[in-house]
Amino acid sequence: MADNYGQWFITKMFTDAEAAAVTSGKQITFKKMIASQDIFTQDDLATLTNSVLGTIDIKQQVNISTVLPSTGSYKVQGVFSNSTVTADYLMNTILLVGSYNGTEFLAAAQVANYAFKMPAASTGEQTIYNIAAQISVSNTATVSLTVDPDSIVTNAGLKVVTDAQAVKDSAQDVKISSLETKDAQNVKTTGNQTIGGIKTFTEKIIGSITGTADKAVALFTGRKLKVKLDSTTDKTFNGTADVTDIGVSGVLPIANGGTGNTTGSAKDLVTSYIPANSDLDTYLTAGWYRNTFASGITNMPPETLGMWFSLEVLVVNDANVIQRYYDIPSGRWFIRRYYASPVVWSDWKEIYSGNSIIPIANGGTGNNLGLSVGQSLKGTLSNADDLNNYKSIGKWTVGGNKPANSPTNGDPYAIVTVESSENSSGFIIQTYKDILNKVFIRTLAGSPAVWRAWIQLSDDSTVVHNTGDETIAGVKSFTQKVNASISGNAGTATKLETSRKIDGKNFDGTKDIVLDVVHNTGDENIAGAKTFTDTLIANSPIKGNTQRYYIEDGYDLNGYTDVGDFILNGANNLVNYPNAASTYASLHVEKLSGNTSIQTLTDSNHRIFTRIYGGNPASFGEWRMIDSPYRLVPVPSYIGSFYSLLDFQKNEYGLGTTVIYSSVNISYNDGPHTVSNTFKVTVDLFNWGNGNSSNYAFIKVEEPKSIYRGYYDYKGFSGWSKQTYG
Repeated sequence: MADNYGQWFITKMFTDAEAAAVTSGKQITFKKMIASQDIFTQDDLATLTNSVLGTIDIKQQVNISTVLPSTGSYKVQGVFSNSTVTADYLMNTILLVGSYNGTEFLAAAQVANYAFKMPAASTGEQTIYNIAAQISVSNTATVSLTVDPDSIVTNAGLKVVTDAQAVKDSAQDVKISSLETKDAQNVKTTGNQTIGGIKTFTEKIIGSITGTADKAVALFTGRKLKVKLDSTTDKTFNGTADVTDIGVSGVLPIANGGTGNTTGSAKDLVTSYIPANSDLDTYLTAGWYRNTFASGITNMPPETLGMWFSLEVLVVNDANVIQRYYDIPSGRWFIRRYYASPVVWSDWKEIYSGNSIIPIANGGTGNNLGLSVGQSLKGTLSNADDLNNYKSIGKWTVGGNKPANSPTNGDPYAIVTVESSENSSGFIIQTYKDILNKVFIRTLAGSPAVWRAWIQLSDDSTVVHNTGDETIAGVKSFTQKVNASISGNAGTATKLETSRKIDGKNFDGTKDIVLDVVHNTGDENIAGAKTFTDTLIANSPIKGNTQRYYIEDGYDLNGYTDVGDFILNGANNLVNYPNAASTYASLHVEKLSGNTSIQTLTDSNHRIFTRIYGGNPASFGEWRMIDSPYRLVPVPSYIGSFYSLLDFQKNEYGLGTTVIYSSVNISYNDGPHTVSNTFKVTVDLFNWGNGNSSNYAFIKVEEPKSIYRGYYDYKGFSGWSKQTYG
C-alpha cells in the first residue's frame, strides 16, 4: 500500500472540524471510505472540497472497521470486498469521510501510484482489500473510537473475539459457581434459617455475648505484602505487621516477559537481523530476530507496516512453532502458530496488555473507561416479551414494564444480560440487575434443558459478619450450643411478665378475653347513643330513626322503596338514575302502602323528577320530570314545523312568559298531532349546544283538557305522550 498509493492528504475541512471539537467538547467520527476510478493528481487533493462527495464517480463505499489510537494520531481502517462489485474497476482515488456535529465532510484523500484493480464478484473466490489511513491530530480527545458494528472485520479480529469470549465464559462459570456456593452458606439478616455447627461470637449479640475465636479465616487488621526484586532474602509473616521487602528467586523466562538469564537484557538475545524481502514464514529456528527498516518483508501482521520490529521464535517441538511479533513504533504484540502436518500458519492475533484499548469489533470496549460507550443495547423489553425466549448473547433494557418470567421481586427498571457457555455443556445464564442495586441470576441447563428458579444474590449489607455490632431480623434456630452469655427477654412466653389492659380488660396471655365491639359483618343490636364524627357510608338502607344518609358511587336507586331522605353529592355510575338529572341532588321516598312507593328527586338545577313503584308484581315506572318555574323559554310562532331545537336557543324570552297560539299542527318523527284552538307551548333547555351529548330539551304543549309532552336529546325525539284530565 505504501508503494502503490501516495501519502494521505489531510483536508482543511478536517483541521477546521478538529479546532471546533477542541472548543465544543464534541468529537469527530470517521464514517466511511469511498473508492473511485476517477483520476486525480497529488496536487489536485489540496483543491478538493466537500462538493466532491456528490460529484465523484463512487464505485464502492465501506463503513470504517477500526479506529486505533496512537501517539498524536489515529489509524483508520476500511475493508473493501468484491462481494457486491459487478464489474472490475481501478481504485485510483480513496476518500476518507468524517462527521462532526451531524454533518459529513471530506477528511482526507489519497491517490494511486499503481492503482489496485478490484475484480467483479465471483463465486469461486472473494477479494478483500484493507486500506489504512494514519491521521495526525493535535488533540486525540477530539476523535471518537465508535465504528459501525456491521462493518467487515478480518479473520484475525474474529479469532480474537472468539478466544476472548471463551476466556470470559470460563471465568464466568467459576464466578457463578463460587457465588452460588457462598450464597448458600451465608446467614441472612432476614428470614428463618437453621444454622449447623458451633458458632463462636467475639462480640455482643443483642445482650452481653462475649468470646474469643480459636482461629480466623481473615486477619482482623489487613496487612500489606510487597516483593523486593533486588533481594533474595526470605521473610516471615505472622500477620502482626506489614512485610514490604520479600525476596525473589529464579529466572523469569522470555515467554513471560523476562530475559531468560541472570546476566543479560532482552536485546542481548537477538540472534540475527532480518534482511530486506524476507518471508517470515521461513523463520522456524528458535531465537530473537530484528528488522530495522528493511523493506519488502512478507507474511507479517497486516495491521503493521513491517519496517521496525522484533520477532521471537519459540520451538515447541518439530511440528509446532510459535512466533511473537513486536511492532516497535506502536508497541503492539502479535502471535501466531505453525503446524507441520499439514504445513500451515495460523492468522496473526494481537495480544492485548493491561494498557491496551481493545476495539469493540474485537470484543473490547473501544476505550479505557469500562463498559463500551459504542456498544449499544439490543433493545428494550416490555410486558409483551418473555425472558424464557431470550437465549442469545446480548444485553437488553427493561423500561418500566417487566417481561414474563422476570424475578418476582425485581424492579421494572433493569438491565438483562444473557451469556452462553458456547461449549458442549450448552448452558445459558441470565442476569437481571435492577435500578435498586438488586441482582438476580438463573440458568438454563440439563437434558432436557429447563430454566432454574431466579436466585437473588446477597450483598454485604444482607449477611451476618463475624465482627461488628449488627441487628438480625427473623427467627434463627441453632442446632448446636451457642458459646455466649445471652441476656434479654425470650422470643416467646406462656405468660406476660406484666399484664396489659385491652379495651379496659386485663390480659396476661394465659386466657382469652372477650371485647365489646361492633363487627363489620352479621346482624347486631347496638345499645347507647353513637355519635359519628365522619360521614356514615352504607351500602343498604339503615333501619331505625336515621333520617338522611348519602347515596354513593354505583348505588342502584331501585333499592330505595322505604320512607327516607337521601343525599347525592356527585356520585358516579349510578343505576336507574334519571338521565337528565344532575348527580348533586336529594331523593325523597314516600311509602303509600305495602308495595307502593313514590320517589321524588330534586337536583341542583331545580329540576324535579318522579316515578312510582307498584303493581303486582311490583316494579318501577319511567322517570318523569315535573315542570319547574325556572328556565322556561316560550316557543316562537313558527313552532308549527320546527326541525331543529336550536331555534329555541336563538330566541330570548322573559322567564314565565305565557304565549297563546291558535290551532297549530305540531309535527315530528312520530307523525302529526292536532291540538285545540287555544294552547300554550313551553320548552326547558338543558346545556344545549351543537353536537353536545349532554343536550336535553323537554317540550310541553297544554290545551284545556290535554297535555302533550316530548323529550329531545342528541339521539333524537322521544315522541309525544298525551295526558287527559277533566
